Amino acid sequence: GPGRLAELRDYNTSILESLHDYGNRVCRLAQQLVQGTVRVRNAVRNGTLPPVAARRAAACVLAAVAALCALGAWRGAARRQQRRLLMEAIFAHTSPWGPSAAPFRP
Repeated sequence: GPGRLAELRDYNTSILESLHDYGNRVCRLAQQLVQGTVRVRNAVRNGTLPPVAARRAAACVLAAVAALCALGAWRGAARRQQRRLLMEAIFAHTSPWGPSAAPFRP
């Protein structure tokens, strides 16, 4: 009924706001990572950063990129799971065969 639609609309809005905020945070983090990499590169070129420190900084950058990739994969899996559960909940209540019908599988 109308209450269920309002609940789904609010849930959808909440998810979209969360995704937007998450996207903004990831974008800022990526920008800071790129800016830091450029600063390290310039310091190595200028000779103000020893090569050993540059290698350590490069290892940190690689670790940060790997962590971002892992986080992105995890978030993608979590979003797919949320979407699947939402679709199952929606179709469990609106199925012409009743709530005992097979769940929605995207």
